Amino acid sequence: MIQLMRTEPRLAPVREMLNSLADGFAGSSMPGTLPLDIVETSDSYEVYASVPGLTRDQITVEVEKGILSINTVVNEMTESPESSNAPTNDLTGCGCSDDLNGDGCCMLRRERFISSAKRSLRLPADVDDASITASLDRGVLVITVQKPTDETPTQVTID
Repeated sequence: MIQLMRTEPRLAPVREMLNSLADGFAGSSMPGTLPLDIVETSDSYEVYASVPGLTRDQITVEVEKGILSINTVVNEMTESPESSNAPTNDLTGCGCSDDLNGDGCCMLRRERFISSAKRSLRLPADVDDASITASLDRGVLVITVQKPTDETPTQVTID
């Protein structure tokens, strides 16, 4: 069975309390976390992570010593003021210290944020790391962990 791991033990009791208060409400996951669904099928475990708006370059999936880690880093805004439908004004010479790209455009309000998130899962001990696959489709990262096919016990000879 796959086991979720705590990433920040100091905040775990507070996070659990807040999550229990928000249980049952849509969008109740804490900001900066990756909401996960874990499904067990007959031959695999499937982990579904919500990563809306992220690209493959902003997501890393690593396996080390039986721990599956999903990391996301958003280190730049994906939409520039020029690409939005909002009317633009010439702000050249406005004296703004937050000149986004050297063209005199000033950030007046920022509600989208630059962030990162990490989730870790302890995999069953008998899982082959090479069997793990990942795909990204429309904001959902799907990680498939194949169950081992050999379930017969290994007999050890006695010397």
